[in-house]
Amino acid sequence: MTRTMRSHELHVPAWLSTSELQPHIDGFISYIRECGYSQSTLRVYRNAIAHFAHWMTANKMPLRKLKEELIERFLSEHLPACRCGSLRQRWPHTMRAALRVLLRFLRKEGLLGTACPIDPPSITQELQSFGHYQEHVCGLTQATREVSRQYCGSEMSSRAQRTRRGT
Repeated sequence: MTRTMRSHELHVPAWLSTSELQPHIDGFISYIRECGYSQSTLRVYRNAIAHFAHWMTANKMPLRKLKEELIERFLSEHLPACRCGSLRQRWPHTMRAALRVLLRFLRKEGLLGTACPIDPPSITQELQSFGHYQEHVCGLTQATREVSRQYCGSEMSSRAQRTRRGT
């Protein structure tokens, strides 16, 4: 049975259809299903990707320029002042999580270059250790580990930035 789109999701197909990401959306959806993400997370991530795709299209940003720095620019500059409409996905932690999964998918498909770490090496090392613990000691699924890693990584990065700024 096909689910009817909710009113706040009606813009998603239009935003995706005009984007360079459009040919890759079905593959992305399949990828996150294979990773074990829930149906509700799948919908939220698709909506987040649609918002980002809309911004990329409006700013004439080609897919080849997609990397961590562009995502951070979107999150730090666009989201706080976003006027894309009241129905867009706008939560930074959700957007960051969805866009990181998108980057991983596009890299796996060979559409983007290798990752450029945006976290300091100490945070990256701590997150790798945490991921190993979650997998081998706790036995958590890949989807659960990824969400947890993204949340913890965001929190650690935010705290490190605040510490550097002295706030």
